[in-house]
Amino acid sequence: MQLNELKDIDESAHPAPAPVLPFISDAERQRREKASKRAEASSRLEGLTISAAAKAISAEWERGEMTGAEMTERVKALYVRRG
Repeated sequence: MQLNELKDIDESAHPAPAPVLPFISDAERQRREKASKRAEASSRLEGLTISAAAKAISAEWERGEMTGAEMTERVKALYVRRG
């Protein structure tokens, strides 16, 4: 391929690679899943309902897509009153 042919390449045919997620072990993933289930059960016992958005954030954390601190901040942001 000549350098002048590069301008004709359709970049949409070669999408950017997906971001690499931090690796967590199966044991860590299972620990996170159990922690999420305990937190949800505790909330239900207190009469609270977990929103779908909060569950989605929790699932991302379970998969290792964020740290516990990041998860906490994102969930808190769901419930902060916007002035």
